[in-house]
Amino acid sequence: MSRALLMSRASLMSRASLVSRTTLMSRASLVSRASLMSRASLMSRASLMSRASLMSRASLVSRASLMSRTTLMSRASLMSRASLMSRTSLMSRASLMSRA
Repeated sequence: MSRALLMSRASLMSRASLVSRTTLMSRASLVSRASLMSRASLMSRASLMSRASLMSRASLVSRASLMSRTTLMSRASLMSRASLMSRTSLMSRASLMSRA
């Protein structure tokens, strides 16, 4: 009887140790999976944020270059108009002086 009790106790202990080991391994695998998934989501979020910041920076730079180009073109057109106006005024003055 004592041997049978000892054998049943040993088998129960081995079964309990196996169950605890499997639960620990399943818990560890779940934790590692969750950590991997959170890491992947964090990496994807970081990459998306960096891409968005790069895109916004590029759009801002292109907008600034376009603004500077338009200001330069408008300045050049204003300068050319001013030079044309001064030339025409000078020519009209010269014609008036020659008529007089």
